[in-house]
Amino acid sequence: MNIIEKEIKKREDLIAKRAENLEKIEKLKKECEEIKVDELQKDIDELKTYLPKPDQPDEQEQEQAVDGTGQPIY
Repeated sequence: MNIIEKEIKKREDLIAKRAENLEKIEKLKKECEEIKVDELQKDIDELKTYLPKPDQPDEQEQEQAVDGTGQPIY
């Protein structure tokens, strides 16, 4: 293969890669359009309501309470 044929092949490969990338871009655009940020934020806010309040220990922390010496309290 001479230099000109190598350059032709290189450019053909670049054209093919560009076409593949454009297909990927279109697919990703469609996926992104399906994501509704407002709905996701609403879901996040709702899920946060199930988290324990900062001043309230969760159930696991309550079960593992210890006395002043570090021994578990039963």
